[in-house]
Amino acid sequence: METFEISYKITHIIILSISAYLIIITIRKNQEWNRRKTTHEFINDLVSGDYLELSKILTIDLKVEVNNVSEDYSKSIIKLQDETDKKLLQHTVTRIFNLFEVLSISIKNKVVDEDICYDFLGLMYTGYYRWGVEFIEEKKRANNEKRTFINFENQARKWQKRIDEEISYKTVPGKPEL
Repeated sequence: METFEISYKITHIIILSISAYLIIITIRKNQEWNRRKTTHEFINDLVSGDYLELSKILTIDLKVEVNNVSEDYSKSIIKLQDETDKKLLQHTVTRIFNLFEVLSISIKNKVVDEDICYDFLGLMYTGYYRWGVEFIEEKKRANNEKRTFINFENQARKWQKRIDEEISYKTVPGKPEL
């Protein structure tokens, strides 16, 4: 009888261990799914919400060309004659960069999936950084705070390095040659 009880207890422990293992795997998969879903929702909110309106102010109202590599923040602000437009540019860029800072913090803390964000936003994100690096430096001096937009900067540099590597290899990892 004692052998039966020991076998029963061992079997019970094995079944509990397997069940616990399967529960942990399920929880991890659900967490990953939720992170990816959150990423999709975040990107959708970003591109269809505040960013869309702010981008219109930059490109249509203020005639700023962020994607033009010969254009940058200082050239854009010099072109503006009206002080109100200059303040609008500064305010709009601050709001866009704040959105990017929130995204960067979310990536850093693994709230959203970096690869999905990169695939969707990488070029836009690094383009804004290239265009606005002088603005960031100006904000750091004005605030006397070196950490101003630091997460945005770090993420943009990381993604720019990734873009440069993909261009130099002429392929995107995991995808057919271009």
